[in-house]
Amino acid sequence: MKCKALGPLAVLALHVLSTPLGVAAQEPAKMPRIGVLEGGDPSTSESLDKVFQDKLRRLGYVEGQNIAIERRWAGRRLDRLPALAAELVRLQVAVIVAAEEPVIRAAKQTTSTIPIVMSSVEDPVGAGFVTSLEVRSNAEFEGVFAAIARARAEALALLPDPLLYAQHERLVALAAKDRLPTIYASREPVEAGGLMSYGPSPRDNRQRAAVYVDRILKGAKPANLSIQPPTKFELVINLRTASAVGLSIPKSVRDRADRMFR
Repeated sequence: MKCKALGPLAVLALHVLSTPLGVAAQEPAKMPRIGVLEGGDPSTSESLDKVFQDKLRRLGYVEGQNIAIERRWAGRRLDRLPALAAELVRLQVAVIVAAEEPVIRAAKQTTSTIPIVMSSVEDPVGAGFVTSLEVRSNAEFEGVFAAIARARAEALALLPDPLLYAQHERLVALAAKDRLPTIYASREPVEAGGLMSYGPSPRDNRQRAAVYVDRILKGAKPANLSIQPPTKFELVINLRTASAVGLSIPKSVRDRADRMFR
């Protein structure tokens, strides 16, 4: 299936913005540069970066030998993303790898000539790559949880959303305060004390991003790359949090978990 409606966008579960290759990718005498743009910091992206490098290595690319990787981290400050994306453009990287909507948006708004390989986007068409994110205050989040309490909800499921992801520590604290069992779309809130998460595996997405980088470096046209939805999902459970909210996780569920925090 080709992404005709999007024009410049092809999707993997990660997605590729279709644009001409930059000069660095066209000159075989130069070592291709891959730009990696992250919204977090080195410590939060270290494991995914290793997965990405390992997959590239299996595809024949070794950093420092036949490719260079330029990494930029925003440290969870979304306002830094445009400047970091501009740095990668000035370096004439052959392709930019980005995850999550704010990061992808910054890259897309900065360049129209460099392909962008994107991962961890729930609905790239529906999202439309909006121009800004509005960060909510503590009072607004507390108001939402107060409304949930008044409705006597017994559990909460948070949908994938860049705003919610950016504020996940605050949301985990509010859920713990109300002893409200909450399921998230990614594992980071569970590592921070949330109950459980279920969603596309970021490790698998990053490996597949490496495959798209390989195809682009070998001359594939991004517009011709097909749409591929996520195929691997992961379940993460925090047993300490389950105990704190008075839940007993059945063995059948624990046996299916990809990771458990005790």
